[in-house]
Amino acid sequence: MGLPGGYISAIDHPVGEMLRYLQRELEPLNVAELERLASGRFHRDGETVEFSKASGGHLVDDVAATIQSSQGPVSHPRNVFMAAVKNRIDDMDRS
Repeated sequence: MGLPGGYISAIDHPVGEMLRYLQRELEPLNVAELERLASGRFHRDGETVEFSKASGGHLVDDVAATIQSSQGPVSHPRNVFMAAVKNRIDDMDRS
């Protein structure tokens, strides 16, 4: 379950009782909803959300290009993101 080593053995209670405590802390996974989201089908207020088809490059591609073009170690992820956004704005201003 991804619990730290020794987590369950830290208290002298029966395992069933400890799992009952954990059950109150963890929500069960809705596998059908996760599969729907993974397939790209998104809903809001019971309606399907439609996204327009993107044209041109994507911000993720710009972030990857920024990382590839950096000399030496990559800076903080926030700085890489901001640099990619800045480059996109500069490109828009030029066109």
